[in-house]
Amino acid sequence: MKEIDTGLSTRVSPQTNMAGERLIASANVIYRAGDSGSEIHEKLADLIFVREGEGSIVVGGKLIGGQTTAPDEIRGDSLEGGTRYPVTAGDTIYIPANMPHQFFVEKGKHWVITIVKITPKP
Repeated sequence: MKEIDTGLSTRVSPQTNMAGERLIASANVIYRAGDSGSEIHEKLADLIFVREGEGSIVVGGKLIGGQTTAPDEIRGDSLEGGTRYPVTAGDTIYIPANMPHQFFVEKGKHWVITIVKITPKP
C-alpha cells in the first residue's frame, strides 16, 4: 500500500486535487491534497478508512450545482449546510447511500484514504 500511496502522491491532478487507484471493483485508494467537489452516490454507501494525514468531511445539506456524471452519481460544486467532521489517520467513516458529502484538506496537507463501496441492505 505504501508503494501505491507514493505513486499516487506524484500524480495528483491540479483540477481535482487528487489521484486514485482502483484496488478491486468496489475499493479505491485516494490521495487527496486539496478540497473535492460535492457528491452523492444514489445507490451505494461509502466506507472510508483514513490511513494517513488529516482533513474534514461535510456530510448532509444540499448539493449545489449538481449534475449526473455517471449512473446514480451526482457531482456538484459545494454543499449548503451539512455537518463538518474533522478526520485524521485511523478514523473510519460511513456515508449512507444518497447522502451529500464533500471532502476538505488544508493547503499544504494531504490525506490517503481507502474507500469501499457498499450496497446497503434494504
